[in-house]
Amino acid sequence: SGAVSIYKFDIATTTDSSGQLVLNDIEWDSYQFELESSWVIKDACSANPFYLAPDTQKTLNLLATPASTDNLRVEVKDSTGAPIIDATVELRQAPASTWSDQTSWCGQVYFGGLTSASDYELEVSAAGYTTQTLSSTTVSGTTVQSIVLVP
Repeated sequence: SGAVSIYKFDIATTTDSSGQLVLNDIEWDSYQFELESSWVIKDACSANPFYLAPDTQKTLNLLATPASTDNLRVEVKDSTGAPIIDATVELRQAPASTWSDQTSWCGQVYFGGLTSASDYELEVSAAGYTTQTLSSTTVSGTTVQSIVLVP
């Protein structure tokens, strides 16, 4: 009732030599995966938080990258929550800085090495969807922005 998180499962661990970690017999719930401070999530399929339903097995694929002070990960989905692959994501900061990339198979793009600011413009477009522009996107620390595109 006090809206305080209760942690039933908290583990600090590392992957094996192949970059994999298998967690067995964990309770169904919602899980948040975090990396040590020198790394950030560049791509996550399924996105954080990760939902595990009763009596299921599920795989979470994370791509990590060295952390920069200020970075932005953009998640692009359709109205059903499915990732949109190969959407064009353009990030602009006045007067003349522009970064552009295509979303991955997880529907995500990562921009690292940014400066903490609130004057970024974010434009997302994909074939068959209406382009969406956010004129005042704030980046501070590790920032995640979710975008839903509609046909």
